[in-house]
Amino acid sequence: MGKTWTITVELSKRRFIGAVLAILLWIIPAKARADNIFVTNNENGTVGEYTTSGATVNPALITGLSAPSGIVVSDGYIYVPDFDTGTIAKYTTEGTLVTASLVTGLAGPVGLRLFQGNLYVTEQVDGMNGRVSVYTTSGATVNAALIPRFPVPVDLAFDDTFLYVTSLSAGRVSKFDCSTGATVVASLIGGQSAPRGILQHDGFLYVANSTGGSVRKYTTSGSFIGSFTGFNNPSGIALSPSGTLLITNFAADRVSEHTTSGTPINTSLITGLSNPVGIAVGPVATPTPSAGALGNISTRLRVETGDNILIAGFILTGSQPKKVIARGIGPSLPVQDALANPILELRDAAGTLLGFNNNWKDNQRTEIEMTTIPPTNDLESAIVATLPANKSSYTAILRGAGGGTGTGVVELYDLERTVDSTLANLSTRGYVQTGNDVLIAGTIVVGSSPRRVIVRAIGPSLDLPDKMQDPNLELRDANGALLRENDNWRTDQEADIIATTIAPSHDLEAAIVATLPAQNASYTAILRGAQNTVGIAVVEVFAIN
Repeated sequence: MGKTWTITVELSKRRFIGAVLAILLWIIPAKARADNIFVTNNENGTVGEYTTSGATVNPALITGLSAPSGIVVSDGYIYVPDFDTGTIAKYTTEGTLVTASLVTGLAGPVGLRLFQGNLYVTEQVDGMNGRVSVYTTSGATVNAALIPRFPVPVDLAFDDTFLYVTSLSAGRVSKFDCSTGATVVASLIGGQSAPRGILQHDGFLYVANSTGGSVRKYTTSGSFIGSFTGFNNPSGIALSPSGTLLITNFAADRVSEHTTSGTPINTSLITGLSNPVGIAVGPVATPTPSAGALGNISTRLRVETGDNILIAGFILTGSQPKKVIARGIGPSLPVQDALANPILELRDAAGTLLGFNNNWKDNQRTEIEMTTIPPTNDLESAIVATLPANKSSYTAILRGAGGGTGTGVVELYDLERTVDSTLANLSTRGYVQTGNDVLIAGTIVVGSSPRRVIVRAIGPSLDLPDKMQDPNLELRDANGALLRENDNWRTDQEADIIATTIAPSHDLEAAIVATLPAQNASYTAILRGAQNTVGIAVVEVFAIN
C-alpha cells in the first residue's frame, strides 16, 4: 500500500479487551418478492408496510422520524424525506437503516420521486422561494436547484420528457423540462384547492386537492377529464400493481383505493394510520447478508509526535462514491493518559487535504449529528465526506493539538454499506509500545456466512527509522479466548498465508489466516513486540476469498 495505511472500529472495552478495530463484512443482494404498500405517517414519525390487499405487515416498519412526508421504494430500498430535519434517509425494505443522512441540508423537503435513477425532491424553503433539487440514490448532488424558485412545491410527477409540480399556495400544477428545469407551462392546471399529491399514468395526471377533498383527472396537456370526491384531505397518490389508484386521506387516517375513472373499490383499504402523507408501492427485497466487504473500522494506540502519530488508510473499490465518517477519539476513552485534544485530517492519495477538524462541533456539526454517531466529547474530532471509489486510496491522520500525546482511537464508519463500493485493504501504522500501549484492533463479522481473513503484523520491512524488529500477533474472540497467535509467519500456516498472495515480505513479520464465524461475532487482534520491544508497526486486515 506504499504510504497509505488503514483503520478499524472501536467497540466497548468490555467486549474487545480494550478499544477496538471493528470490521463489518456484508453485501446485500436483493431477492424480490411480492409488491407491498408503504405509507409515511406524519404524526407519529413512522413508515408502515401493508400488502396490496390492505393486510398489515408492519405498522411501524421504520420509526424515529420527525415529520416524514414523501416516500420512494426502489431496488430493495426505501427513501424518506423528513421535513423537520431537512434530510433524506435510506433504509432497506426490511426497515434496516442504511443512513439517516443520505442527503442533508435540505429546506423543508416534502415530495420525493425517482426518475431515471435519480431522486427528485421538493423543498418548501420559505414559501415563494421553494425549489426542486436532484440527487443520486447514493446521496451525491446532481442539481441543488433544478427549479430554483417555486411557490410552496409539494409533489412531483413525470412522463418521458416533462416534470409536473404541484404548488400548494398558488393552487396550480406547473410543467417543466425534465433535464433542464426550464419552464414549459407555468400554470398548466390552475384553480386547484391546495393541491398536494400528483401522479402521471398513461398520459393522464391525477391531482389531489387536499382542501376540496377531491382527486381531479387531467390530460398531460392540461385538459380537464373529471373529478373524484369523497376524500378527507387527500395527500399522496400511488399506482397499485393492478393499475388502481391508492390515495392517502390525511385527516381520516386511511388509504382508499379507486379505479382510474374514480370508482371506489375500497375506501378503507388501510386504516389506523397517523396523518398519512406519502405512499409508494414496490417489490420487497429480503436482504441476505453475507461476508464480503470491510466497513466500520478503528484502532487504538498511543499517539506520539513526529513520525509516531497515528496514521490510518483505506482503499475504496467499486464504482459508486461512498459516504463515510472518520472520527478521532481521545478524552472520552476510559483509559489513563488519553489524548486530550485529538486533531484529525483526511487526505487523498496525492496528499491533498480533503477535510480537517479539531473539535467536531466547530464545522459540519449538523452532518455529523445526522449520522447518529457524533463523538461524545466536544474536543474530539470528526469529518463526514463522500469519497470517490474506483480503487481510490485515502489517509486519516490523528495527532494531538499543540503536540499533545496520549492514547487515541481513529475510526472510519461506512455510512452507505449498500452502494456499489466497499472498504478494502485496511491497515494502521503507529508507534507500538508495551503494556496498555500495544496496538489493539477488533473486528465484527456481520452476516450469515463465515468470513475468511488474513491479519498481518508488519515491522521490519517498513522503510522507517524506529521500526519494530519482531512483531507478535494474537487473534482473540469476544470473550478473550485465544484463537490463534503467530510470531514469525513461516513457522505456522505458511502454505495458507502464501496462498493468499499477500504474505509478509520479511520472515520476522507475523500473519494469521482464519475463517471467522459471522452473526455479529466480534474478534480482537493484538500487535506487540517480541520480548516487549517497541517500534513503529502496521496491523492490516484483508478479507480474502
